Amino acid sequence: MTAIGNHERDYVSSGSVYQTPDSGGECGVPYETYFPMPTSAKDKPWYSIEQASVHFTVISTEHDWSINSQQYEWMKKDMASVNRQHTPWLVFMGHRPIISEFGYLRAHATKNDLNLEFVTSDTREVKDSFRITK
Repeated sequence: MTAIGNHERDYVSSGSVYQTPDSGGECGVPYETYFPMPTSAKDKPWYSIEQASVHFTVISTEHDWSINSQQYEWMKKDMASVNRQHTPWLVFMGHRPIISEFGYLRAHATKNDLNLEFVTSDTREVKDSFRITK
């Protein structure tokens, strides 16, 4: 099982929820070729499977999963459909950290410099940043 991440998704005009000059999606084709997952559509890379007594719900943190989004509605329906008497364990996962009290570190590297930003979780505001140059 895999969960799509920034190297498979984040490129200009991709519809990613992150507005960064990230990887350019350079791993997207190999990822989809070598690791096909049971998704409902190419641009809906979220899915669920059951293995024995465990239900796995895998989301795309690169797509909108905020309240009332298409993915959020799918998550609600998927997890509500699990018969917890038959399948007591539910594992929920995605690529990026989901819960952080303070925020996350966003990085962008080129041949000549490294830019780092500390972004708050609740507002997505850049609180601090620095740049390292060659």
